[in-house]
Amino acid sequence: MLKDKLSEFLGKGIPIPTLYELVKNTSPFLFTKAPEASTRFIAILSNPESVKDALGYFEYCVAAHFATVGTFVPTDVDLAIRLKLWQKISTPEEFQPMWNLVQEFDRWDE
Repeated sequence: MLKDKLSEFLGKGIPIPTLYELVKNTSPFLFTKAPEASTRFIAILSNPESVKDALGYFEYCVAAHFATVGTFVPTDVDLAIRLKLWQKISTPEEFQPMWNLVQEFDRWDE
């Protein structure tokens, strides 16, 4: 099951409070804007306490990566996403919720 596989990763990755501080230090201007549908990543990043499960952790990592990838000090969550989170997935049913988040990512506005 997806939650069980990704839950194995929780506690081994970048802690959410640390990731929040990294994004805030790298891109403080993001937190001065009101989130809209096309900038939902700001809402995700602004609520680190809302991460309650492994899929939420994945979503937070994707938002952090999106927010900082073009900055001078990007977060290193792409490694966690590519090599640690994706590799836990082995069935289409597990893959679908993560894929849905990536598809949403494509509609976010930089």
